[in-house]
Amino acid sequence: MFRMASVALLAGVSALALTACGPAAPAASLVGTTVDNFMLVDELGLAHTAKYNTKAAAIVLVAQVNGDEGARAAAKTITALQAKYPTAEFKMINSSNADTRETIAAEAKGQGFTVPVLDDEFQLIGDSLGLSYAGEVLAIDPKTWKVAYHGPVEGKKGGLDAALAEMTTGAPVTVAEVSGRGSAIEIPARAMKAEFTRISYANEVAPILLDKCVDCHQPGGIGTWQMTNYEMVKGFAPMIREAIRVDRMPPFDVDRHVNLFQNDENLTEAETKTLIHWIEAGAPRGEGDDPLLKGVTQRVDWPLGEPDLVVDIPNYDIPASGIVDYQTPAVASPLKEAKWLKATTFKAGSRQGVHHILAGWLPKMPAGGNGFDWNVNMGGYAVGAESNLAPKDWATYVPPGGALSFQMHYTPFGKAMTDTSKIGFYFQDEAPTYLKRQIVLADATIVIKPNTSRHHERSYVQFPPPCNSRPRSRTPTIAATRPS
Repeated sequence: MFRMASVALLAGVSALALTACGPAAPAASLVGTTVDNFMLVDELGLAHTAKYNTKAAAIVLVAQVNGDEGARAAAKTITALQAKYPTAEFKMINSSNADTRETIAAEAKGQGFTVPVLDDEFQLIGDSLGLSYAGEVLAIDPKTWKVAYHGPVEGKKGGLDAALAEMTTGAPVTVAEVSGRGSAIEIPARAMKAEFTRISYANEVAPILLDKCVDCHQPGGIGTWQMTNYEMVKGFAPMIREAIRVDRMPPFDVDRHVNLFQNDENLTEAETKTLIHWIEAGAPRGEGDDPLLKGVTQRVDWPLGEPDLVVDIPNYDIPASGIVDYQTPAVASPLKEAKWLKATTFKAGSRQGVHHILAGWLPKMPAGGNGFDWNVNMGGYAVGAESNLAPKDWATYVPPGGALSFQMHYTPFGKAMTDTSKIGFYFQDEAPTYLKRQIVLADATIVIKPNTSRHHERSYVQFPPPCNSRPRSRTPTIAATRPS
């Protein structure tokens, strides 16, 4: 997953960058400050949420910088403390602009770190925690989420070992604030706080919300509140900040360090920083008209244009409360001839009550009018992913006749209503260069033992060869007219 480079070279580069800054000035007192929740990914690509382990005796965060001898010494010490205090949770956090996910992974492997290194690539978490030098330690009390010890790992009048000895027994930390120094961690945003108060809501913030958030947070959307104006956003600003910091919103979980996807709905680095810095500056209104007043409207039914064919999904009465089992209704396919399917769009009858829809083709109507194990996948719906558009030169072959089957997942939201969802089909006349197929890797037999963390599962699919030939024998005959 990672491209490993020379650890010695990486260490030299980081050391030069830090030497230019010189040792950090004495750090500010942080004991008693509250740590807000956050989620960061470590050098292996695994996610860590700060407030996940509420039963730990202490949460220990150590500032790490590649190639820094102080940080390396701290890492060795906390490895020993990890064995001494098994009820405490230890993590390192890298907020250095000079380091990347790949170089952090190389440093961790080269130094044999046994503690995960969290990649604070946007520096937002290190900034909010107040980290300022390599090897700096914060020991956090999970009962209050306040800093109980701040300073270096080692201290003449106290240190992390002494602090943990008291924290693990429930006693207050005697020497809680210890002076420490180390190579400076430069976070440019700290000198720009005044500038953040001038971030334009109208020109910078609202356009991000319209592009990445309003699709759900609009009248009739699945979002629990609507971004209809500045006042609403201002009121929910603390929640927005938390949702971004824990990567709960936007709900697009692809790690860009692993792969890139089309139609990426996640926030960019610049967008993330703009929203967080604006909120932390007090979410100022500033000048200009409110783009949300005109930009937030009821979404259009068919964003790809009028479909060639619209099929009604059987209605379903969603109760006001409770748990609804997956529904798998089927309807007779109206297709009298084979078609090349280019795209589908789903129109959820209730964007609050419909969690997701999956659709497919069956060669015949299933017994009882319900069935899910289909032969041809026709895409699916989730909020923010209403349309399924095949890449250029790709299309799905749909035989005539048979049945269209759906998997419907409903989530009651406090109001009983009847769902009237629909699916729109978009066809093309010409045979594609590539025949598009989809397959789902699923295993209903997975069992995770209680109290097991970082459980791993592996699944695979074996492709039948060949996968790169042009469709020939299954090319359908396309009629001159399309179904209405």
